[in-house]
Amino acid sequence: AALLNQDKFAITYVPDAFGGARQAFDELRSYEDLADLRRLARGREEEPTAVVRALIDSPRPPMQSFDDATRKAREKRSEGLGQLDATPLFLLPVAGCAAVGFDEKATIDGVSYQGFELMAHCRAISLLAVPVVSIPAARTRSGLPLSVQVIAPPFQEHLALAMARRIESLGGGWQMAAHRGPIPP
Repeated sequence: AALLNQDKFAITYVPDAFGGARQAFDELRSYEDLADLRRLARGREEEPTAVVRALIDSPRPPMQSFDDATRKAREKRSEGLGQLDATPLFLLPVAGCAAVGFDEKATIDGVSYQGFELMAHCRAISLLAVPVVSIPAARTRSGLPLSVQVIAPPFQEHLALAMARRIESLGGGWQMAAHRGPIPP
């Protein structure tokens, strides 16, 4: 709590924060059979987006490598928790760009991304199972939100919420976006 009563914060850049956590999460998730999702899509195959369709149609890896994937995930979680011991709060982007439609692509540093890949930082943090709050921190010239994740150590929800409240107050508080309808290209 004393950390958030300060007017100034020390900001430290941590290159490749939580490195490998997203890949470990993705690998572990690939073992899910997605039976509920497949059942929901049955008979309505044209409705899911291309990204969801690819997820449903992707083959599961052989179960004999599940133990290895679980071990890697535990290692990456342990490393990430160690980073949170050293640094009490992390700010990461929710996506590497402003909001886009789910099946739309965005180009970031010359690389094209879409769907789940745009929110890779979120999947990395999901592996850690720690408190996190996503909050709009700014807007583009066209009014689209640019959001950050506030990540706190285990059982420190109050820190994540307090920092999110501070970030929100700096931007004037929550405001309804001026834009309505489909997201412009």
